[in-house]
Amino acid sequence: MLVFGYGSLIWKADFKYEFKTSAFIRGYKRRFWQGSIDHRGTHEAPGRVVTLLPTEEWKERFSHLDETIDDEDDLVWGVVYKIAAEDVESVRSHLDHREKNGYSTYNVDVFHPSVGNATIPMFSDVLVYVADSSNESFLGPAPISQIAKIIADRSGPSGPNVHYLYGLTHSLKLVNGLDKHLIQLEAAVESYLAETGGLARPRHVVTEKDTNDLKLLHRLSQEKLDLDFQTGSLSFHQLQPILVMSS
Repeated sequence: MLVFGYGSLIWKADFKYEFKTSAFIRGYKRRFWQGSIDHRGTHEAPGRVVTLLPTEEWKERFSHLDETIDDEDDLVWGVVYKIAAEDVESVRSHLDHREKNGYSTYNVDVFHPSVGNATIPMFSDVLVYVADSSNESFLGPAPISQIAKIIADRSGPSGPNVHYLYGLTHSLKLVNGLDKHLIQLEAAVESYLAETGGLARPRHVVTEKDTNDLKLLHRLSQEKLDLDFQTGSLSFHQLQPILVMSS
């Protein structure tokens, strides 16, 4: 089983996996539009976490309400994990519980800059958890300043909402995968906290090991692989130069 993480799964892989690699998907927008009552907020004061919006839905329903300067390339960066066959059942059960607050599963193609000039999927049928706009915890668009205030002020069982934002932006900076929504939002949160004297930026949201892994994944993304795409699939041996194995 392959799983694509675009939120906290990037730096908080609390499950067994064989290897991971940086990757991106096409045709989606990542937005802090999903309410969180079980991790980064409460029923009384929901936090905000990321979900994916199909670009076509975003254009038709939400673009006129979205203050984000648009990302024209429509890429969402994250990390792909390979789960061993004997661990699929337990990992899937764990992830279903972790993503229970409004998330459903879909399958996507994932791409890597070293594979086919990023035009040919590195993997297909990759599992991804998405909180679509019909789920009851979907909060939708709001002014960036309002979203920033919620993130700065809210907290839940998994910790302060702002730690989630910082973990995400820190991780994506390491793989050169930040999008404009996250850049604008981080700046707005920093401004709000500076004005209010709120929670200081923590030093260690992301562990040293995960930080080093992400730095390595970025270096590996510069590799140029000599692959034969006539075979119709890519072998582990072909992809090994851009993979980080589980320790």
